[in-house]
Amino acid sequence: MNITNRKIVISGNIRELYQFSRAISYGFPLHPTTKSIALPYRPQLAVLDEATEQEKSKRSEMRKRSAYQSKAHLRRLLNANAGQWHDSITNYAYKPVFITYTFQENITDITRANKIFTIFTKRLNYEITKKKESYLKYVAVPEFQERGAVHFHVLYFNLPKRDYLFSTIRRLWREKQLKVVVINDVRNIGGYLSKYFTKQNGDERMKGKKKYFASRELLQPKVVMDEQKIDEVMNGLNEKQKVFEQKYNNAYAGDFTYSVFDVTVNATTT
Repeated sequence: MNITNRKIVISGNIRELYQFSRAISYGFPLHPTTKSIALPYRPQLAVLDEATEQEKSKRSEMRKRSAYQSKAHLRRLLNANAGQWHDSITNYAYKPVFITYTFQENITDITRANKIFTIFTKRLNYEITKKKESYLKYVAVPEFQERGAVHFHVLYFNLPKRDYLFSTIRRLWREKQLKVVVINDVRNIGGYLSKYFTKQNGDERMKGKKKYFASRELLQPKVVMDEQKIDEVMNGLNEKQKVFEQKYNNAYAGDFTYSVFDVTVNATTT
């Protein structure tokens, strides 16, 4: 077990620094031989209708915390991949492409919509590579429109730069229409999809369903808690790259300062 009062999360060009007012523990040893113990059965009184107000409040807070953590991971996943994928021949850095897919039919079944989108993605992968392989790197967030129909917001990280590609996508998407936006500035890329993720909170139609899904082998955010490695990261940053800072408090860490650095900010800018 180790102790630290700092943590850094690295997601592409973004560095998130947490500075805690008190030390926190990390790196607990794993015990693979430890077995779980089955407890005697007891009647569960945690049914929502029978729960006390305190239990209801606790559940509500847990749901909010879970939603916050999922949204934070989504934002970091987007930042970790935007502008990080390159053409294998020219080394051209792909620009993220944001596409919204809607259906011709008023599809309200999220499971059916997911299946249609999965089939479309396989076709698009084959059209690009002429092989049955998962080439595309993307994150997709489903959303219900006001009329109840499902549509998808998708952020692609490695769509090839081809003149005919968007017409090909329109041809393969046999449903209704799509909206394409090529993103030139990847700063705050997390906001493109996380806002749709927020709209899902409390939507019973998404209960038990994936709030977002991602392609395989995406680059993952990296959490750094080792003091020496944190110093190495911080030595490569400067105050001009700090784009956000705020003080917070929670039950686990107490008071802490949260700072965000963007390494693409020009250090010579005045």
